[in-house]
Amino acid sequence: MGVKSRLYHFVDLGVETIWVNTIYPSPLSNSGYDVTDYKNIDSTYGDLDDFYELITAAHDLGLKVILDFIPNHSSINHTWFNASIYRTHPYTDYYIWDNGTTNASGYNIPPNNWESTLSDDGEGSAWSWNEIRQQWYLHQFTANEADFNLRNDAVIEELLDILDFWLDKGVDGFYINGVPYLLEDEDLTDNPIGSLIYTFGLADNVGLLSKFRERIDTWVLRNDNITKFVVAEGFENVENLMAYYGNDTNKGIAPVNIEFIQILTSTSNASYIKSTIDEWISALPSNQTSNWKVT
Repeated sequence: MGVKSRLYHFVDLGVETIWVNTIYPSPLSNSGYDVTDYKNIDSTYGDLDDFYELITAAHDLGLKVILDFIPNHSSINHTWFNASIYRTHPYTDYYIWDNGTTNASGYNIPPNNWESTLSDDGEGSAWSWNEIRQQWYLHQFTANEADFNLRNDAVIEELLDILDFWLDKGVDGFYINGVPYLLEDEDLTDNPIGSLIYTFGLADNVGLLSKFRERIDTWVLRNDNITKFVVAEGFENVENLMAYYGNDTNKGIAPVNIEFIQILTSTSNASYIKSTIDEWISALPSNQTSNWKVT
């Protein structure tokens, strides 16, 4: 019965919304964030029918269910990546590929100095060579997770379709993962030493959030204005995170506020906690809602 049989525990605790971490099919090389199918459920947890039953049971108890949404990358075992390896239309440019460059010794090496955030030694290249395609592919996380080419409109449309798919299944919203990593410098410029300015926190990421928001709003309008809840995960400074909210012309998505997790320690006193709260509240755009994530 799994989670469904324990929903009453959430009700008794006064919980209103359940955030379900990634439950998509995955080889589990990175805790399930290496997804092989964005429109299915890993057999470890059941199947789509089981998930629908969970949603229905939760709604019957007045509970909401939001789902992880991982738009930065897929598993290299995803059918899209395999098709991209073989340059099969339309998947040829669904991921970020490059020929690389030649070093002084005549060896082919990655196109730039970008580093993966999850390499074994913390200093590994963000590029891996694919022998079949004879090119390097980008992975901001592990080599098993190839970054999508999010400057390709066809890829964006695939992601928007995934949002529609799960909204149609009854989910009440999404937790969007890894927003600062979505886009990289289009020219593949080397990062300066000690900086990630070309691979982390690009301003264009906000435009992608606006596209996600627009598609969700469109679904809501088509479906009797059913309320949906969406937040975006970022690990940026407060000023950059405030841009996630968007503006009157291009509505965005509220950033997850992890200031308590990132900044506060066991030795933080009341004054420091207050200043942390004040900084966020002062930066918050007018008429926007805040949130506070704690663990």
